[in-house]
Amino acid sequence: MMKLNLCSRALSYVPSDCVLKRLRQQDARNPFLPVDTFPLFSHSGRDVDQMGKRSRENTASSNSEGSSSDEDSEHKKMKKEKKEKKEKKSKKERSEKKDKKSKKEKKSSKDQERQLLKEAKRFIKKEAARLQEQASAKLAPAGSQQIVRQDLQGQPVGPVGTAAAAFAAAEEERRAQQESSWQQQRLEQKRHKGDQKEWLDEMLPKATGREAMLEKKAVQRQQAREREASPDIGGLYGGGDIMGGDDSFAAAKARMQHSQGRREQQRQLKNSEANERVSAAQAAEDARMAQFRALVASGPISIPKRA
Repeated sequence: MMKLNLCSRALSYVPSDCVLKRLRQQDARNPFLPVDTFPLFSHSGRDVDQMGKRSRENTASSNSEGSSSDEDSEHKKMKKEKKEKKEKKSKKERSEKKDKKSKKEKKSSKDQERQLLKEAKRFIKKEAARLQEQASAKLAPAGSQQIVRQDLQGQPVGPVGTAAAAFAAAEEERRAQQESSWQQQRLEQKRHKGDQKEWLDEMLPKATGREAMLEKKAVQRQQAREREASPDIGGLYGGGDIMGGDDSFAAAKARMQHSQGRREQQRQLKNSEANERVSAAQAAEDARMAQFRALVASGPISIPKRA
């Protein structure tokens, strides 16, 4: 293969590596070979080597120029991307600053509202305490002893009578005594249970190991014997109960009719008693209405004045 390279001034032939190798071999075999042996060439093998070297240098320089231009374009592209990233970052920071500022303003406004509400509540409490104190001072007798009640912050809420304060103190003391007695009772019960357990362990020590296993098996055998000796056979149903016994259908139907008749008689008896009570109440009501009509028909009713 042959490579052709177009220059601006002239057409120069660039030999390939295969041709260069062939020329070197020919020079080594016959150094006195005439120049016109290869019509395509007008130079010897050494000159061709120099030409190939120059052509390679030219191609390398052109490639370096192209690569430098590519590097410049890539550098510009990277600079542009960095600039865009920087602008995006600055925009994001500005938006975050704005959001933080707005949140801070909202928070400050909410804090101000809370502070105002607290002050208003405090003022209302003080006014209520003052009014209560004035009212209690007006209602309380001159020589009675007064006790000033305080809230959690130690502020006086108003005077309270000695009876109410004494009742509250007595109630609190009673609750404290009741709670302490309950706790003491629980401790005593716990101690008593522990003593009982220790006494049982001393009197009847539990069997361990092989002895415990033998006792357990003996209990199981005793339970099995009791179950077999019981008439119900441990609560199991027999074949007659499951598949039907020797009872006839007619006898079962007669028993059912008898129970239904008994229920019907009881219902009729209850209904007759209720009807009698209703008729008696209706007769009493009719008698009262007849008396009322007779009273109205007799003339105007005059009620004497009280003496």
